[in-house]
Amino acid sequence: MEKQAFDDYLHNRFNQALSRYKRLESHNEKLHQTIQWCIIILSLLTSVLIGIGQLIDSIFLKVGALVSSVIVASLASVQKTFNYQDRSTHYRKMLADLEREFYLFQAKSGDYSRPNRERLFITKVEAIIMKGVQDRPQYRRFLRPFHF
Repeated sequence: MEKQAFDDYLHNRFNQALSRYKRLESHNEKLHQTIQWCIIILSLLTSVLIGIGQLIDSIFLKVGALVSSVIVASLASVQKTFNYQDRSTHYRKMLADLEREFYLFQAKSGDYSRPNRERLFITKVEAIIMKGVQDRPQYRRFLRPFHF
């Protein structure tokens, strides 16, 4: 394989895939953690408002407890529906697989000690990307085949 074609592949496909998966992993992890913390804090707030509402008869406490419980239920639904934690784990695994393949390629280890190691690297990287897309069909829009 020509060095220029392989360099184009590294720049236009591999490095862009790495940066995209890093960005998506980070984004989904932050969303998951933020929603999870909001659920925890608002659940505690709901309990406190209900407890204080038993001692003090106030419409504001009752409405506050109702509103916070509705928000908790909504956030839990969002968390379950969009499954940000699973998405984050999926992208983290994709990153780990791609980085592992790159490090093996750089070290000329295993199958990469043979000739045509660039072609083998491209084949394995594309297999990893395709497997990731097949595992998560809702992410097929991220599949962009590389053409030489």
